[in-house]
Amino acid sequence: MVMDRISGIIPYNKCFYYNCFHSHLFPIIEKNRGNCTLFLANGIPYFQIQTNETSKRILVRFAFQSDYTVLLAQQGISVRKFSASDWKQVLDKALLNEEPVIVGVDGWYLDYRDDLYHKIHWPHTLLIFGVDQSNKTYLAIDQPTRENMQFSEWTLTSHVLESAYEGFCKQKGHDPLFSADEMILFHFEGNPDPCTAKEIAIFWHKNRKMQRMKIFQGLYKLAEFKCYLMNCLDMSSSSSDACAFVLEGLNDIVKQKRWEVFFLKYLLPSHENCANIAQNLLNYWSNIRNLVGYVFLSGYSRKKTVQHIYEKYEIVLKTEREYAVLAEEEV
Repeated sequence: MVMDRISGIIPYNKCFYYNCFHSHLFPIIEKNRGNCTLFLANGIPYFQIQTNETSKRILVRFAFQSDYTVLLAQQGISVRKFSASDWKQVLDKALLNEEPVIVGVDGWYLDYRDDLYHKIHWPHTLLIFGVDQSNKTYLAIDQPTRENMQFSEWTLTSHVLESAYEGFCKQKGHDPLFSADEMILFHFEGNPDPCTAKEIAIFWHKNRKMQRMKIFQGLYKLAEFKCYLMNCLDMSSSSSDACAFVLEGLNDIVKQKRWEVFFLKYLLPSHENCANIAQNLLNYWSNIRNLVGYVFLSGYSRKKTVQHIYEKYEIVLKTEREYAVLAEEEV
């Protein structure tokens, strides 16, 4: 039997936005010929220090001015959230009604994910948009690894999806990282509201001003983290787990800077100055990430390399401040 798939749902690879859930919204929006730029303008990134038992890291968090359900309604898409024992029947019915579904899963059970399968319990989401009931398989959009931001289509057996979903529900009972909704159905109600580039630019500026305190507090956190990073680069005082934690944070920053460049350079072309600074920041952060990775992975610290990282970090601090100020002014 042929897979019953929802037409018009294709992987979105123009940029990876914040996390897998928010990135899964874009194929749904584009199917309805909506405007993904509105969602990029809604989330305002800011820096935050995160700690665990052994280490600290700097990473990017988002302040969302409007709930995603409100923005989807403007795009002609309604949302229904489900958590039920008969979830598979609900899922199958939705797919046959041309309603894509985002499902919460535990990456431990995804047999095609070499980075997660039977290695780590990882909170994750899949965009399900097809079902073959005779062969008991589902069609999903996912990325191959956490580091690879390119989405593609994957075929899952009913057993794998069931294990991953039920694993997610089980973890949600005691692990705060598993906090997302279990199942979200999307229904296409009508045409999206028109929205011009100028209106989106105004929306973005308004949101940044509303989150001004978080943005500038985040810059203080960024300056505070510099001392910890320099100390962590002294391999004699840093565990491998601590180093990996720091590097994961830097990877996250680079990932978020990429979508910010895409947003400003290609979707808000009138913001040329902001786009140029954002591109410079992406280059600086990528360089810092690569140098820090070199020191951590090589197992020893070279004074010249560490000094270069220190100098780059100082440039980043200065440039991030310039960007924060300019982004409030350039309309």
